This record gives sequence, structure tokens and C-alpha cells, in this order.
Amino acid sequence: MNNADAFLEITFDLKDPVEINDFAAFFAGLGSEFERYLISERPELAGSARMFVNEVRKGSIVATMFASIPDLVGIADSALIVLGFGALFNRRIRDFIRGKHLEGANKPQLSDLTKAVQAIASDKDGTMAVKGLRLKN
Repeated sequence: MNNADAFLEITFDLKDPVEINDFAAFFAGLGSEFERYLISERPELAGSARMFVNEVRKGSIVATMFASIPDLVGIADSALIVLGFGALFNRRIRDFIRGKHLEGANKPQLSDLTKAVQAIASDKDGTMAVKGLRLKN
């Protein structure tokens, strides 16, 4: 299942413990955003690609996530999907936090973005970073 060559690494740097509901809500919001991204960018993959958490590390919460995308696309295309989604999600979160207008966002999207930032919003010194990584073979 973990044969992907592109990953998203999400780092929460929090001083306070994160409430489990906020932590779970982040991943639920991220999953919904990923599905919307597929519907928009690759409709033939909608409903068939899944995002998985591969690892959560001790200390600051660092979650490594990969997408399981059917063999309908090549490895390079799969990496472009994951990295493209990571860049879009990072930009949307940054704009949402800054109070910028999110072009074309609807209520469910805004709800998912709210879920995604709840874990860091509860910690006055909390930060989150999203990085797209591609492994070399």
C-alpha cells in the first residue's frame, strides 16, 4: 500500500497537548479537501484515491501522509497529484488564517479548513507546516 513516491509532511509545533477531536478533525478536513481537489483536477480518480497517515512522530506532531492512487496514472503523475494538492492546501490554509478571500470556496470547504486549523488555533504559540516531498529512486 505504501508504494507512493511523493508524500505530504504535516508538522504541528504545539506547546499544549492537542485535543484528540481536533487532531482527528484535521485529518477529516484534509481528506475532504483532497477529494475535492481530485474532483476538480482529476475527476476520473474521484472516489478511488485515498490519503493515508503513514507515521506520527514523537515530540512535535509530524504526520507523513501519502496517497494511494490507482494504477490508472503513472508514478510521475501520482507525485504531481500529491504535490499539487499539498501546495494548494498549504496556500488555502495560509490565506484562510490571514483572512483573505478564498476564491470559489463554499461552506463545506470553509468548514473543512476550520477543522484543519482548530488544533493549532487552540494553542496561542502553535504553528503548522505543510511540505510536499518526493523521494528519489
